[in-house]
Order: sequence, then structure tokens, then C-alpha cells
Amino acid sequence: MNENRFFLTVSLGYPFSVFSTIILEELLTSKNLTGVFRGSLYIKGENFLGKVILICGKICSGKTTYAKNIAKSENAVILSVDELMLTLFGQHVGEKHDEMVEKTVNYLYKKSVELISNGLNVILDWGFWTKEERLTAAKYYANKGIKAEWHYIEIDDITWKNYLEKRNSAIVNNEQEFYYIDENIAKKFWSIFEEPKPDEMDVWHKNYQGI
Repeated sequence: MNENRFFLTVSLGYPFSVFSTIILEELLTSKNLTGVFRGSLYIKGENFLGKVILICGKICSGKTTYAKNIAKSENAVILSVDELMLTLFGQHVGEKHDEMVEKTVNYLYKKSVELISNGLNVILDWGFWTKEERLTAAKYYANKGIKAEWHYIEIDDITWKNYLEKRNSAIVNNEQEFYYIDENIAKKFWSIFEEPKPDEMDVWHKNYQGI
């Protein structure tokens, strides 16, 4: 048997056996654990990868709120293009905006792999508006053996308009740090967006008024 790898099954059924209780206590109190639990299986010496959750949705559809909500249950780190862009450049980047977005996306892709390789789950919060972009992301993580989980935020027109009004109002009043989206910009982004097919997504969340 490989000395650097062993498998130990811990029974968590009721009633606990004396043996399983002792083993579980030793595992939980050990200061030298180098493995992970997978279900009831403890694997020593296993390289444990986190997963990536990619959130697809139109601008101002509630993606960031959704990401923050699931980050708690998933024990995940959120990586956001808008957050990093606004922190570094503020509201107005000018003609280099698209170039800076591309560089930021590439940086966050690399950073996500670094985090995932260290056992952390990562949430990518930046829309994935086109099918080509979604395919590129899926291929990127598949080539690295990383599990990718796709979540789509579907939103109705009434809810979207309410969200946009509240968001812009909060920005004007310096209550939130987001990009201000006027009607022309909104129309441009809507024209770019390609709604995914159901078979592209793992989770389909409906963000409708009153839900």
C-alpha cells in the first residue's frame, strides 16, 4: 500500500459504534490532517480541488445579491469584474474600458484557479452574456479538471426596471458602488445578451417580482 495514501470509512449511522466514535474523534482533533472528507470517506494525501460557480444573467438582474447569498452556503469566494474595475478605475475608464475588462477577466480566471487549487470554492460574478463566452469558460475549467457549475438568473421586465431604478438612485446618492446604467447603455447590453438554453445551466433561478 502507498504509505502516503489511505482510505478510512467512518460510520456516521445510528447508533455509533465505539470504534467509529474513537476514529472520528482522532480525525477531528488531529493537528496533522492532510486529507479531506468525501461523504463518509476520509482520504489522506488527496489533492482536493474546490469548484467554480459561474453566474449568468443580464445586467442588473440580481446576480451580485444571489452570489452573496449562495457564497455563505457554498463557503465560496466571490470574484467580480465590476468590483475590481470600480476599485481600480472608478466609474469612467474611457476608451480603454473594454481592454481593461478583458485584462481583468483574464486575471480573475487565473486567480480563481489558484484559489480552487487550494481547496476553496469560487463564484464568478460577471454575467457571461454570450454563448461564446460561456463555452470559453467551460473549456477553460474542463481543461484544468475543475468542476464548473452554471447558475442562470432569469428576470422579468418589471423586476428588472425596478432593480435598475433602485440601483441608479443608490449610485447617485453614494449608497452603492456600481456602474450607472442609463437607458442607452441598458439597450446596448440587452442587445448583446444571449439567453442560455436550459441544458447549458445547472441551476435556473427565477428572479420575478414578489419572488
